[in-house]
Amino acid sequence: MDNKPIYSVNKNYGSNKKSYIKLLYILGIILWIALIMSFGLFQKQPLVLCVLSIPFFIFIFNYYNVNNITTGMEDILYKVNYLSIALVVVVPLITWFNNNGLKEMHAITRKKFMSIIITALIFTLLSLLDIWVNEKYISVLKHIKSILQTISLTLIIYALYSYYIETIE
Repeated sequence: MDNKPIYSVNKNYGSNKKSYIKLLYILGIILWIALIMSFGLFQKQPLVLCVLSIPFFIFIFNYYNVNNITTGMEDILYKVNYLSIALVVVVPLITWFNNNGLKEMHAITRKKFMSIIITALIFTLLSLLDIWVNEKYISVLKHIKSILQTISLTLIIYALYSYYIETIE
């Protein structure tokens, strides 16, 4: 007898689920814009613009591919949680930055840097929460976690790049 859960069967999403997931990606874009504005992250440097555009491209790409996603594809994509690995890397970095690494930075930049890293850590932790839902909503929950992880990883990339630029100047 096969012990696979029912949701891992390779089936397409229903139209309601597709609509929910598309709405989630629109909300993800709005959340990302709000974070950029609240932290004042927008800069005209090409590399910064590339980093800040990562969530936009991923969310738009995912939005348009919702019609092609199956539950079997989800099972393949969500087997490994790379964000757990990022969490293991970020926590020691925060400690190091706080103790040694941020001395070269201006006080305002240091506060902004730590705010961005802590926000990324919060999004990371939120994405790791287990929320038990009806199995027909597991796919929606996986997309919520994906949005939180994308935002978290992009914030970490931005913060590390900003730290590097600030300390070499």
